[in-house]
Amino acid sequence: MFGDYSAFIPKNNEFGIPRDLHLNACLERKNGVDELVESIKDRTRFENELIRGSRHPFVLLVEDLEGYQKILNGNYRSRYDPKALLGSLKTFEARYNFSTVFISPVTSGNYIYHHFLYRARELLKN
Repeated sequence: MFGDYSAFIPKNNEFGIPRDLHLNACLERKNGVDELVESIKDRTRFENELIRGSRHPFVLLVEDLEGYQKILNGNYRSRYDPKALLGSLKTFEARYNFSTVFISPVTSGNYIYHHFLYRARELLKN
């Protein structure tokens, strides 16, 4: 299994949903840049998660609004070189077709909710 969040719509004949639906999308959440760095440093494990996740549209959500700037400046606990860290992250994004979103922890719940809400709406249109 990959991702911290996914979505499921149960069968509901009243609303015209004849069967259970699983959204073909997931979201992986990191609670800050330090957790992201530690994940990337554990390269084999992280890349295995990305391989599993690449079968579905997914987003890597980092709960740190200034996370990208912190990566550029090396403002995190690890001694991982900032250029190498950014290079690894961007290479993984290109290789496994995902996006990283840096967001405030205060708004991450809202982001997750709307991320799946609009995916579900598009799925139900078809």
